[in-house]
Amino acid sequence: MLNELITWVLNTYLGKYLENFNPAQLSIALVSGEVELENVPIRRDALRSFGIPVEALSGSIGRIKLQIPVRQFRTSPWSIVIERVYGVFGPKNLDEWDNDKEMEAEYAYKVRVLDAKEANWRVENGCKTESYYSLSYSNWINYGTSIATNILENLELTIKDVHLRYEDPLTMPDLQHAAGIRINSISAQSCDCNWVPSSKNSDKQKVSFKILELNDFRLYWDKLHLKNVCGSVNSKELLEKMNELCNFDHHNFLTNSINATLKFKRERCKQPLRSKTRPRVSCDVLFHQVNLSLSDVSIHVPLIYIYI
Repeated sequence: MLNELITWVLNTYLGKYLENFNPAQLSIALVSGEVELENVPIRRDALRSFGIPVEALSGSIGRIKLQIPVRQFRTSPWSIVIERVYGVFGPKNLDEWDNDKEMEAEYAYKVRVLDAKEANWRVENGCKTESYYSLSYSNWINYGTSIATNILENLELTIKDVHLRYEDPLTMPDLQHAAGIRINSISAQSCDCNWVPSSKNSDKQKVSFKILELNDFRLYWDKLHLKNVCGSVNSKELLEKMNELCNFDHHNFLTNSINATLKFKRERCKQPLRSKTRPRVSCDVLFHQVNLSLSDVSIHVPLIYIYI
């Protein structure tokens, strides 16, 4: 059951974003409690479900590693490590516009929204008559929510070496630009009440704590020319190409290195919280230092886009 559940989750959520994703291979690896994928290309329509007119021109994830405590999957920490996330995105080319596919995607999105609303309505109204649907659905939701909550409470997430880039050669051919973000690492893990990392969370605790750390975040805005175009590079060569562009001399950075710490606190009480001063989830955000660096390029080009 656990193998089928994990395979379904990975296929449902990763399959929409990754090419050549084979859930059959995952079921074999899950027996040992460890799944590892390497050099997986990002799908061209990875952002379709978000409803924005942007597509992936090229991209890949160097490594995805999921460690699952098979024997104690509800209480022991799950570990997810994602490394070398490189992607280049851009506006959809109207010459390649497929109206049928766009209509299909819009229809599928509306169906998902309606299904979710109908399910909630049936539960809310069915509870009054104690219908079979409301009872079975509520029991399933409660069971699934309990498992998902325990997994999230013990989830350890690490993302390293992220470089996402947006290239736009279409909107203004005479003033092409590229914008991107670089992140050294993002990590999230459970803590005790003193914000000391710890994976031992008891079900009896009334409050859970989780800390997220962002290291070396940078934002840049460059002019686009033949030497720094990455959208036409295939996924295998993208890593080398984007590493060449990581030199500080090749980017017009809007921000210097930004480090941040986010501290989440969640009330685990099952009853509704009726106090206005006691939120279900609270978050304290600490930016160690934020330095902005503006130049003619970083100001001039965005202003032109605003006033088009």
